[in-house]
Amino acid sequence: MSKVWDDYVVIHVIGANGLLASSIFSANKEFNLNQIDRATYENWWQRSSIKEIRSFFSSSHGSGTIILIAAGVLDPKASEEEHLRVNYSLPQNIISATEDLGIRVVTFGTVSEHFQSQVNTYIRSKKMLADYILSDAVISKRVTHIRLHTLYGGRAPHEFMFLGRILHSISLQLPFEMTNGNQLREYHDVYDVALAIWEILESGAMGAIDLSHGAPITLKNLAEYLFNRFDCAGLLRLGALEEPVSENYETIFRPHYFYAKTEFRFSLPAIGDYFDNLLSERKSFL
Repeated sequence: MSKVWDDYVVIHVIGANGLLASSIFSANKEFNLNQIDRATYENWWQRSSIKEIRSFFSSSHGSGTIILIAAGVLDPKASEEEHLRVNYSLPQNIISATEDLGIRVVTFGTVSEHFQSQVNTYIRSKKMLADYILSDAVISKRVTHIRLHTLYGGRAPHEFMFLGRILHSISLQLPFEMTNGNQLREYHDVYDVALAIWEILESGAMGAIDLSHGAPITLKNLAEYLFNRFDCAGLLRLGALEEPVSENYETIFRPHYFYAKTEFRFSLPAIGDYFDNLLSERKSFL
């Protein structure tokens, strides 16, 4: 363990049961990770909870404490109120309540904040959080906002996600309609991301950081690879849907030296192997 961590006492984790947090646990078992029960923080989005939040963390305050906020609402069909409560108000209140305790706070966002902030409530809520953090020099010196790309691995993808829709199509042999698929995406195995997050924490970096491997693929590349790999190319309907305007068609995010030691796996074969496992599990239940 690096000497950088010598003074750290505890890392409090909010959203401990989620895919990201569980992967972070798996990637490093050396620390005292305090998993905060949802029942404890479920009302912390309310401004009236500021004193309660401060009281909760006051016993472990100081530079030896990190609050890692991995709780979040991703589903674009969830209400705007729910997105704002969990993705914006909850971390905002925690940051505000711990202002004079010297506690480091880590939040998570999405690289889509850069070019899709008006597409849906999820991205808007994350952009609002990033703007709040970066608007105050004092806050941005003790908060690390890590913007993530699309994660896969560990569990089956949500059905509202692109990979979830493809998995549904392949497993049930249903037609898959999509745009021309020229959008650029980085796909990251969640365990690789967990390793990179530990590197970022160890670096002491503050402010907003884009966690990227710099090797994007198009959605067309991804869809064609998966449908070909599983011998169902005839199900793919490229160009059946209108091409979105607010999208990333040219920006390539460069990796940062904060997580230079992390070796990210190649997206297409790794996602194919991930699908192999998921489809095998589904067949075993038939």
